[in-house]
Amino acid sequence: MATEFTNHTATPVGLWDTDTEHHVVAPYGGAVALEPSQSAQETIDVLVAAGAGATIDVEPPENTELPSITGTARVGEVLTGDDGEWSGTPEPVLTRQWLADDEPIEGATGTTYEPVEGDIGKVITLAVTGTNGGGESTAVSEPTAPVSPALAAPVNTTPPAITGDAELGALLTATAGEWDGSPTITYTYDWQRSPDGEDDWAAIGAIVDTYTLVEEDEGQFIRCVVTATNAAGSASENSNVIGPVVGQE
Repeated sequence: MATEFTNHTATPVGLWDTDTEHHVVAPYGGAVALEPSQSAQETIDVLVAAGAGATIDVEPPENTELPSITGTARVGEVLTGDDGEWSGTPEPVLTRQWLADDEPIEGATGTTYEPVEGDIGKVITLAVTGTNGGGESTAVSEPTAPVSPALAAPVNTTPPAITGDAELGALLTATAGEWDGSPTITYTYDWQRSPDGEDDWAAIGAIVDTYTLVEEDEGQFIRCVVTATNAAGSASENSNVIGPVVGQE
C-alpha cells in the first residue's frame, strides 16, 4: 500500500510524514546537516522538486523478474549476476549478496563472483534487495549446479595394464589405469604390435578395451595405448607389453 508524504513549510527544512512523527527542523534562519540513505535522499529530492505542500505516493519495492546467474559453477570460473526487474516509487536502490548453500559469502556483494575451493559441492545463489522510502524487499535467483573443482587436464597416476595370454585366439583386456583430472575423463584405446617390443609400433586398428589375437600377431609383441581426455586437455600412457605371441598348441 502506498505511503503518502507531505512537504510542510512550517520550518526551514520542513519534511514530515503524514502521521507527523518524523520532522526534521532547524532554528529559524539556521541550518541542519542531513546524511540520509540513498533511498531517503530520493524521497527528499522528489519533495523538494514538487514544492511546498506537495504530496507523493511511495510504492515499496517489488521484484517483477527474479535475479539470475550466468556462467559455469566451477572453481576459477566467473559467475555474473543480473539484478532482475524491480518496480517501486522512488526507484529502488539495489544491493547484492552472493550465497553458498544459502549462507552469505563474506565480501561477495558485487555483480560477479568467482567460486573458491571451499564452495565445491555447494550451490550458488544471488540475493538482491531493493530499498526505497516505502520499505525493502529481497528476491533470490535460482541456484547454480553444485560447484565443481577447477579444470585440470588428465594426469596418469597408475599406468594402463593388459591381462590375458600371449597366444593366438586369446582375448586380451586393457584397463585404463588411474588418472587425476577435472572434469570427468573419457578414455580411448589403441592396440599396437611391434616385432621386437621396443620400436616400430604399428596400430592394429582395434580401439576398444579388448582385443582378440589373430594370425598377424604371431611372433609379435602387443601393447595398448590409452588416451585420457577432458575439457582441460588430454594425455596418453602406454600399457605393459606382452609377447611374443605364440601359435595355438
